[in-house]
Amino acid sequence: MPTSIPDRTIESAPAACRSTSRHASWRHPAIDISAGAARREIRSTLSAWDLAEIADAAELCVSELVTNAITHARHPDATFQLDLVRHGDHLLVAVSDVDGSAVPHLRIPEDGDEHGRGLLIVRALSTAWGVAYSNDGLKTVWCRLETHVTSESVRQLAS
Repeated sequence: MPTSIPDRTIESAPAACRSTSRHASWRHPAIDISAGAARREIRSTLSAWDLAEIADAAELCVSELVTNAITHARHPDATFQLDLVRHGDHLLVAVSDVDGSAVPHLRIPEDGDEHGRGLLIVRALSTAWGVAYSNDGLKTVWCRLETHVTSESVRQLAS
């Protein structure tokens, strides 16, 4: 199985998000420090796109999706690709990797569990989320955010 990301991540995204008005993409090694870099890239890009009001929600979704990609990476030289797509009133966040063996799914963690809440957070903050697979092993976990979500909305969900 390859350990790099093919350059067609957006093909795995929902059809409504493929025709883009804006698109940014980054590739990172699947190591812990990449999560912080991804959060900084998202915040900077959303500021440049005049979408700073949804930066908190987008950053939290990116953090959860990237952390999952890093946690489940099976090769020491594994990478992931982060795509950010603005289309109309929606923002698509997509994280792709080549580890199709780890199938993301929602679960209800037990009180003492240290893991298992990430996709619940993504579901709470997004209007839709999903997983897409390509024939060559690329797995893309994506979520769609409305561009009018505010930081106050994120704080209310967190409390």
